[in-house]
Amino acid sequence: MPPPPGRLLGRTALTPAILCVALVAPACAPPDRTGVAVAADGARLAYRVVGTGADTVLVVPDGPALPAAYLRGPLAPLTRGRTLVLVDPRGRGRSTAPAGGTPPSLAADVADLERVRAALGVQRPALLAHGWGAATAVHYAAAHPAHVRRLVLVAPVYPRARWSWAYAVRGLPARYGASLRAARAAGLDTGNPRAFCERFWGVWLSPAVVTDDEAVRSAAPAVCDAPPARLRGAEALARSVVAPLGDWQWGRVAAAVRAPALVVVAPADTLETRTAAEWRDSIPGARLLTAGGAARLPWVRGGEGWHRGVDAFLQGRWPAAAHAATPSPVVATRGAAGRAS
Repeated sequence: MPPPPGRLLGRTALTPAILCVALVAPACAPPDRTGVAVAADGARLAYRVVGTGADTVLVVPDGPALPAAYLRGPLAPLTRGRTLVLVDPRGRGRSTAPAGGTPPSLAADVADLERVRAALGVQRPALLAHGWGAATAVHYAAAHPAHVRRLVLVAPVYPRARWSWAYAVRGLPARYGASLRAARAAGLDTGNPRAFCERFWGVWLSPAVVTDDEAVRSAAPAVCDAPPARLRGAEALARSVVAPLGDWQWGRVAAAVRAPALVVVAPADTLETRTAAEWRDSIPGARLLTAGGAARLPWVRGGEGWHRGVDAFLQGRWPAAAHAATPSPVVATRGAAGRAS
């Protein structure tokens, strides 16, 4: 029988710390830390810190009504050597939106992200944004170029409103549309908002819907972990953020981004791929990485390739499979070893 941790084996004491180094066991990772930054209007902006590495990545969730907690598991492989800060936008997750204060909006989310960065004391973090969070991240990077080291957009929201209309015209799968209407008619959305959220969050809370069953199920526990009152108000919050934007077109904003940018999209959906390519073409020097599994949540069935590509970029290297819009001869000769700078 092997000696327990801490007992001498030969001349080496197998302490828990040594076992953690030797086995790189996930259980040995330090516990998450939580914090709050306070906005000028008193909004409490909650964030979760994962990892202890020197490089910091601010993580912006999908939405406009989602918390950041659902990204904790999928992004765990990226914590080696860096620190991830998962930010709940105001009025979502554990963050507040005080009565009489600034209501949730794209502009407020950009200002709040700067407030969190300043509270953390991090001069030039990387940004990783998923889905709707890409709108916040791109506007932030354009407004605060000195405070963005790199930018990762994962399955980003459409850069123009007309793409959302195209999705609406294509419509939801019949099984979702019919069951959603039936659930509303039965009062599930108000009577049991958590059960309603867990079934329908993917087609209920974002301009870019998630209809992959496995993807919906995988994120549901974290997405829907909120008090009933907040879940009942989530749809109204999402609409209040999107409606004022009207016929949005963010190409000019994207053109003002100066940080190296990687756009990541799964190969499963032609519309998603086309809109991701438009982001890539709009941000100077950006590249597009097609990797992963599910269309809106590429880490679902995505294997290790998805994480390897993002990890390489955050380290300062272009993934070998990432492509620029019109590669120059210099870029073409760099290949996988090219610096993402």
